[in-house]
Amino acid sequence: MTAMTSRENSLLQFFGSDRVQDLKSGLAQYMKSDDYAELKKEVTGQLSTIKWPGAVDKIAAQVDTLLDSPLSDTLTKVYSESNVLAKYTDPEHYDPDEVVLVELTEHAIDSTHAPHLDIVINGQRIGQLTLDVALQLELKGLILKIQNARIMEINPGTCTGSGTVSFYGQTLVKKESEPVSLLGPIDLGEGIPIAPLIGPEHDAGKSNG
Repeated sequence: MTAMTSRENSLLQFFGSDRVQDLKSGLAQYMKSDDYAELKKEVTGQLSTIKWPGAVDKIAAQVDTLLDSPLSDTLTKVYSESNVLAKYTDPEHYDPDEVVLVELTEHAIDSTHAPHLDIVINGQRIGQLTLDVALQLELKGLILKIQNARIMEINPGTCTGSGTVSFYGQTLVKKESEPVSLLGPIDLGEGIPIAPLIGPEHDAGKSNG
C-alpha cells in the first residue's frame, strides 16, 4: 500500500469531478434504457426479490468510493513485473543497502479496472454491479527509487492520459487525452518487490497494465 492521501493520484482524481458527476447522471439514465431489464436478468436471475432502482441508485451514490483507487497500484504492478528492472534483484551486483534511481524512457501503459458493488439479499451475496474502467497513460521522465529488490518510491514525471468508464457495455464517461497531474513523490512504504528475470528483456515503454 502507498502512503499517499486516499484520493491523491486516484481514478477519482484522474477523471475529475465534472466527469464523475456525468457518470452518476449516466447511471441514473441507464435505468430508463432498454438494456436495463437485460442487466437485471444477467446479474442474478432473481428479479422479483430485488429493488433494482435502489440498487443502481446505490452504485451511483458510491461512485466516489468505487473510483477511490490509487493509480500507483497500476504503475507498481507494471514496473514490478517488468524484466527491465529484474537486474536490480541480483544482490551480487546491487547491495541491499544501495539506493538506485532509475529513470524510465517515455512509455505507454494500458490498464483496466473493475470496481464493483456487491448485491446482498438476506446476508447472501447473489451478484454484483461492475464499472469497467480503461486507462491509457503516456509517461515521461518517471524515476523509480529502488532498494533491496524493491520499488520504494515513484517520482511521476509528466503524464498524459485518456480513459473511459463503462457500465455493462455502455460507455458513460470518456476522457480524451490530456495532461494529468500526478502528485509525487509517491512513497511505497516497505516497497513493492521486483519480479526476478523470467524471460528476454523488454522495453518498459511497451508494458501494459
